[in-house]
Amino acid sequence: MIRLFGSKNFFLAFLFCYAILIAIYPNYLSISAFEAAIFYKDDGYLGHITRFFCSVFGQNDFALRAFFIIIYFISLPLFYSVSKRVLKQESDARISLIIFCLLPAASLSALLVMKSAVIIFATLVFIYLYGKGRTLLSFIALAFFATIDGAFAILFLSLIFYAIHKKDNSLIAVSIALFGVSMGMFGFNDGGRPRGYFLDTLGVYMLIFSPAVFFYFVFAIYKIKPEERPIGWYISFWALIFSLLLSFRQKIMLYDFAPFVVLAVPFMVKTFFASYRIRIGKNKRVYEVGFAVFVSSLIAASALSFFNRPLYAFIENKKTHFAYNYQVAKELAQELKAIGATECLVLDADMAPRLKFYGINEGSDYVVGQKPLKNSKKVSIVYSGVEVASYYVTKVNTF
Repeated sequence: MIRLFGSKNFFLAFLFCYAILIAIYPNYLSISAFEAAIFYKDDGYLGHITRFFCSVFGQNDFALRAFFIIIYFISLPLFYSVSKRVLKQESDARISLIIFCLLPAASLSALLVMKSAVIIFATLVFIYLYGKGRTLLSFIALAFFATIDGAFAILFLSLIFYAIHKKDNSLIAVSIALFGVSMGMFGFNDGGRPRGYFLDTLGVYMLIFSPAVFFYFVFAIYKIKPEERPIGWYISFWALIFSLLLSFRQKIMLYDFAPFVVLAVPFMVKTFFASYRIRIGKNKRVYEVGFAVFVSSLIAASALSFFNRPLYAFIENKKTHFAYNYQVAKELAQELKAIGATECLVLDADMAPRLKFYGINEGSDYVVGQKPLKNSKKVSIVYSGVEVASYYVTKVNTF
C-alpha cells in the first residue's frame, strides 16, 4: 500500500476523483443557520465574499461555497511544495498530500462557509514565501492577514517562538507588532466564566482528524528533533498547545486552531518514514501493516464525512447526526415550493433564514412548524428511506 500511495499515477488519479467529489458535494448540502447568519448579516470578509459569489453565479449551494473550494484547491500545490521541503522523497510528499486531503477537517474547510480554508491558504502562502527567502513579501502577507481575521493572532504567537529559537530579530519584531495589531483590532474572547472543556476539545480533534490520526499526530510532533523543526512545525505545535491550554478554562472555537494544526501532516509522514526506512526484512512488515491500518481508518472517517446519510437509520434522535445542521433545509424548501408555499411564517427561528436562501420568503400565507395545526399538511424529509425531519404546513385561511 505504501508503494501504491506514493506512485505518481495513483496520486494523479486520486486528485482527479477527489476534485470531482468536492465539486459535486455541495449539491448534497444545505445552508446551515451559522452560514445563513454569515450570508445575511456578516459585514466581514466571509459575508462579502459569499454574497458576491451568489450575486454572480446565482443563489445556490455551489455558489455559496465556490470561493472556499477554489482557495482550497489553490492551497493543495502550496501544501505539496511545503511538504517537499520537509520530506526527502517526492513520493513521500505525494503521500503527505493524499493524507491531508483525506483528513475530514481539510475536506470540510473546502465545503463549509467558515474561515478554515482562508487560514490554511494564508498560512501556506506565508510558509512558502518565507521558505523561498522572500522575507519582505512574507512580512507584507502577514501584515495583511493581521487585518482580516483575529484567528491569525495564533499564527503570530507561534512565529514568536520560532523566531526566538532561530534568533531572527526581524521576525520577532514583526510578529510581536502584528500580534498587537490583531489584539487591537479583534480583541480576545475570554470565554466568560471559566469552565473546563479540555476533554471536549480532545473529542473534537479526534472527530476532525480521526482518532488514530490524531494520536499519531501528537506522537509525530513530539518525535521531531529540535534541530529538524522548521517553521511549519512551530505553527502546528503551538496552535495545538494554545488550544488545549485555553480549553482548560473556556470553550474555544476550534476552527480558529485546527487549520494550523492540520498543516503538521508532513511531519507525521517524516516520522513514519524515518523509522520505516531503517528497518530491514520482516521488520518492515509491521510498519506496512500499521500504515494500512492508519490509512484505512482515515479513509473510513473521510468516507463517513461524505457519505453520511445512511447513518440516520442507526440514530434515534436524527438531530444528533453530525451533519444534520447542514442538511434538510434545501429539501424542505423544494417541498414547500411544490405546494406553492413560498410566503411563510416559519416558527423555527433557525430554519427561517435557511429557507429564505432557497426562495421561501417571510410572509403570512402559510405557517411552517414542527407541530401540527388544524388542516395542516405534513412534509417529510427522507434520506436513504429514513425520515430525518418532518414539518407541518398550514394555509392561514384554513385555521
